[in-house]
Amino acid sequence: MEEMTTQSLSKQASKRIEWLDALKGVAIIAVVFGHSLLGYTENNAFGEYNDFFFQLKNWIYIWHMPFFMCLSGFSFSLAYYRDNKVDTLKVRKQILNLLLLYIMFSVLLYGLKIPLAMFTDNKMSLGDALLNLFFPNTIMWYLWVLAAYYFIL
Repeated sequence: MEEMTTQSLSKQASKRIEWLDALKGVAIIAVVFGHSLLGYTENNAFGEYNDFFFQLKNWIYIWHMPFFMCLSGFSFSLAYYRDNKVDTLKVRKQILNLLLLYIMFSVLLYGLKIPLAMFTDNKMSLGDALLNLFFPNTIMWYLWVLAAYYFIL
């Protein structure tokens, strides 16, 4: 069996890598489950079992985003490194795509969250929304950080 090196993996980059896709799936499930637990435990929805689910949420929060960042870094190396060089044009396009996604989803989120504030736990004003575009602290922060991560690399 061929040794797994960056070059051998780069050759496979155009194909799906099943184990990497599976790990991304695990990370996505952990993020969704962790965020769901966050909302439910903050509202004491589990009654006498709330402490257990709060601890489970804390455990998931310890590793789910670092795991995602590791997978993103590995995927970055597969997608943008060729012959030990970074394809800067592709990276720039990806940064632009990530920032556009961040802005589009943020505008959509704020466009719904501000008028429906009375029905949410986390109130948001127009000023908060504008500030969050540059200093993200809502659910879309990951796209902003990933774009910055790609820019640095």
